[in-house]
Amino acid sequence: MVAQDRWKLTSRQTEVLDLVARGLTNVLIGEMLCITRRTVEFHVATLFDKVGVSNRASLLVRIFDSVRL
Repeated sequence: MVAQDRWKLTSRQTEVLDLVARGLTNVLIGEMLCITRRTVEFHVATLFDKVGVSNRASLLVRIFDSVRL
């Protein structure tokens, strides 16, 4: 995945990113990955930091723009 290489995402961060891109809530992501909502929040916050954004919409725009480059 382009985003995984570009921002050096872990496999778990990549899984979380995929589910965020599908529009799932933190609770649903946690249930699907068998992790707590707080752990999902941690992964999402780490994604924001790595990608340099402050919200999900900006995260997805930045990720999708990187794929088009």
